[in-house]
Amino acid sequence: MNTRKLPFDYKWVVAVIFVLGLFMEIMDTTIVNVAIPTLQKTFNASGAGIEWVVIGYLLSIAVWIPSSGWIGDRIGTKRTFLFALLMFTISSMLCGQANSIGELIAFRILQGVGGGMLTPVGTAMLYRAFPPEERARASTVLVIPTVIAPALGRSSADSSSTISHGVGSSMSTFRSASSD
Repeated sequence: MNTRKLPFDYKWVVAVIFVLGLFMEIMDTTIVNVAIPTLQKTFNASGAGIEWVVIGYLLSIAVWIPSSGWIGDRIGTKRTFLFALLMFTISSMLCGQANSIGELIAFRILQGVGGGMLTPVGTAMLYRAFPPEERARASTVLVIPTVIAPALGRSSADSSSTISHGVGSSMSTFRSASSD
């Protein structure tokens, strides 16, 4: 049996990965909310149509947040978290490539599948990785994405002529109305 000691503490690896996932989710939400007027112009969408970009995501996460605990118990929290992170990342890139409001709404609903599972499953992993006496200290790492991501998301959306979208910010961008 090979029980080689890792050069890093597993519990902090869990914390860092969870913080990065949570950061992406929070920053994405901020960017999309700030970008709504630009998206409306870009896709020539009505007010009711553009609202579904946010509503579709919120409905999707509302379904997947409570489901994530059950799924994590059945197939494991690590697998569930990795699935959620992959789903969120791929859906973010698809959102950046959307050619119509309908595509964007569909991809945001898919994004909600991953986004809805990231926080509850990541929190469960974080608390399982740390012993009870260290959990309060471990939970302080959650302040990082909660404080920084909205500020970066807002400035990212405000300072660009093209609106970056979540994790696909360097790869995928929404076309601004002025560039069409």
